[in-house]
Amino acid sequence: MATGTPEPWTRRHAFVALDDRELAAMLRPLFGDRRVESAEPLTGDFVNTNYRVRLAGLDDAFVLRSYVRDAGACQRERDIIARVRGRVPVAEVLYADTGGEAFGRPYAVMRWIEGVALDQLLARPAEADPVALAACLARTLAAIGSFAFPQIGFFGPNSVSTTSNPASFTTRPASASAPT
Repeated sequence: MATGTPEPWTRRHAFVALDDRELAAMLRPLFGDRRVESAEPLTGDFVNTNYRVRLAGLDDAFVLRSYVRDAGACQRERDIIARVRGRVPVAEVLYADTGGEAFGRPYAVMRWIEGVALDQLLARPAEADPVALAACLARTLAAIGSFAFPQIGFFGPNSVSTTSNPASFTTRPASASAPT
């Protein structure tokens, strides 16, 4: 590698292995006693543990995310998703144990979104339409940039409004987010 080039990203926290019994118990508050038909570990996250799960009697797949490093990350992510949902493409959070009361660490259950991850798409440039991809990314970044937060920097406690009424969130017109 060239001098000054960062090493490729690697997993920073141990993957939390969960068997079908543990996954079913974590999903019980949302889905009752449905049996886990399949559970596929998702390897794209470098910190948290994610499983794609299918349950008996349901057509949809779900993601169970166990927050490994930062106990507050589950609440922050849930708040951010609630804030931007409808204007930025994000997974629907169906359930979150933000305090980790039930299993010793916070976790969330989200609806699975079928698609190809950006890193996988970029690895196959012959299959990607660069103009369409750039336009999609630009629209998404403009939508993200249309939200105002109380301060710049990293998200922390009280930096994301937890109001349940998305209409009350402060937003800027998309044109206001572009540098002048």
